[in-house]
Amino acid sequence: MTALPARPPRPTRVLVAGAGIAGLVAALDLAEAGLTVELLETAPQAGGRCRSFDDPVTGHRLDNGTHVLLGANPAALDFVRRVGGRFRELPAIYPAVALDGPGGEVTGRHEIRLGSPMQLMRSLGLGAGDLLGLAGLLLDGRVNGPLGTARPGLLSRKLGQAVLAPLVRAALNIDPAAADARLVARMLRRLALAGPRGFRLHLAEGGLDAALIAPSVARLRALGVRLHPTTPLDRLPPPDPDRMIVLALPPTAAHRLLPNITVPRTSSAILNIHYAPDQLPAGMPEALMVTGGMADWIFHRDGILSITTSAADALMDRPAEVLAATGWAEIRTCLAMAGLPAAMPPVRVVKEKRATMRHDPGGEALRPGPVDRTRPRPDVVLAGDWTATGLPATIEGAVVSGQRAAAAVLRRR
Repeated sequence: MTALPARPPRPTRVLVAGAGIAGLVAALDLAEAGLTVELLETAPQAGGRCRSFDDPVTGHRLDNGTHVLLGANPAALDFVRRVGGRFRELPAIYPAVALDGPGGEVTGRHEIRLGSPMQLMRSLGLGAGDLLGLAGLLLDGRVNGPLGTARPGLLSRKLGQAVLAPLVRAALNIDPAAADARLVARMLRRLALAGPRGFRLHLAEGGLDAALIAPSVARLRALGVRLHPTTPLDRLPPPDPDRMIVLALPPTAAHRLLPNITVPRTSSAILNIHYAPDQLPAGMPEALMVTGGMADWIFHRDGILSITTSAADALMDRPAEVLAATGWAEIRTCLAMAGLPAAMPPVRVVKEKRATMRHDPGGEALRPGPVDRTRPRPDVVLAGDWTATGLPATIEGAVVSGQRAAAAVLRRR
């Protein structure tokens, strides 16, 4: 009788390289499953691109950017709950302002109402005819190429200007016409299936570190995970049948350690500008959407006014003082002055030149899965919002990638 081949030893230890969101999630899932986890991080603190810092100019603790969750981000919201984080859902009504150009004048104001699909349509001035192009995009499984080519004319219609363009810029961080049409369609289907609450914004209470990163680290430490800050993974350790490795690193760093994998090569920038006025006018909205200007969104929290501009590659080489002046002018215009002085308050400009991968068809084609049997190191699993999650490179995408990486490790058991 022929003996069955011996089953490979089941790993009991995991080395997770990278303490961004994907790495934190993978470490949490694996530690809760009973594995021994070590977590390495190159930076002095966990969080990756979701980080907070003490800014001497404004005198505040700032987030590098305003990272917003949507109601249609179930994995991310569940992660927040699991670690005892604090994100607050904003009201179902928030204002929107249209400008005639960067630093320009107001051409229109309206309220976006998220109570029901009909309320949303009416608040945007949309009728049934405006939704035909959107329905075609949602239902056509063959849609391919850049959105501007796959659905010519869609972005120039009222629906495209009022809904698609702001959503694509915010979620995919790319000019809508260049965005991968299949990814846009998947994103819209998820939003549609989530119902009215899927569009609701959720903001971190007290900043990203206090609301998410610090609770995550505390939970991991309670589970016995050892976190090693300022400890980069310079090379892969030799294979060990008792250990798996999760690379939750940026694509260039992962490719350096695994040269045979394909990774997205291009990126998209995000601009964030934080202002610290002496006082904020009463009754200000917590979130205000802007179209036609430099800013995409204006937020206020904890004494800070912030603007966020997605797909900001063209702004990266402009002087910080010029960007800050334009942003302050837009804030005063959009808020109808609201008692804000003409003189600009203390300000911090944050340019994230490689904020996300570039979500065009070329970039999407290069996203690898967490595992690949053709790789020379089957003990290595990939994680990161840039991997092939089927989602944009957002917090939700990072959480899903971390979950999938952990699941791949656990399947080896």
